[in-house]
Amino acid sequence: MEEPLIEKVRVLKAQALGFREENPEEALRVLGIAESDLRAALLELSAKRATEPPGDYEKRIASQLVHVLGSMGGVCRRHHDDKRSIDFYDDGYQIEKEYHLADSYALVQRLVARVLDDPGILEAQESLINGSSMNAALHDAEAVVQQQIDDRLRDRDEYASADLAVVRLLLGEGDWADRLKKLKDQGSSYAVNVTHDTLKEVLAAVKRSPRIYPQLRKDLEAALRMLPKRK
Repeated sequence: MEEPLIEKVRVLKAQALGFREENPEEALRVLGIAESDLRAALLELSAKRATEPPGDYEKRIASQLVHVLGSMGGVCRRHHDDKRSIDFYDDGYQIEKEYHLADSYALVQRLVARVLDDPGILEAQESLINGSSMNAALHDAEAVVQQQIDDRLRDRDEYASADLAVVRLLLGEGDWADRLKKLKDQGSSYAVNVTHDTLKEVLAAVKRSPRIYPQLRKDLEAALRMLPKRK
């Protein structure tokens, strides 16, 4: 049986899903309740352990918080509020780092959200993301996800492999096509559809951009043909 807080968060996430399309602000309000409860729990748990490392339950709470923040970022992204989306994913990424979670969700989505906001960031050399260019941030994310896979923490995790494929596609290098083919052949319908939707969003953003990205557009179109959405 799940702990009461985690069960409550599960229920709130399900409620928010019902509002996601027609009433995004209500979805964010419901998810905000979950966020507040999880942050309060983390504060209490961290105070009790003082200098001791976080235990398994605290890490589960932290992981729930990452995914609630990701859901909030996803609601904003769905309604083209990219700046707000970036803030939620950034918050989730900070939790991933603080608790050393073997999770690349916010790590990668915070970068995807920036591309959706302005695809030109892919070519920018300025230090726009915590002192790094987008290219450098993508390479850093690639290394983190690959290390998670290599450490066998996530060797059977279809989402880790999909995250690595997305990062490598944005970089224009590596085995992204092989990873997407494996996801198509072996992945769950949910993982396939989520990855398909992400790639479709990026392609639409690139097509709207005044810049021309011929190879990236070609790769994204090939990726979508390779990974059709399931019903």
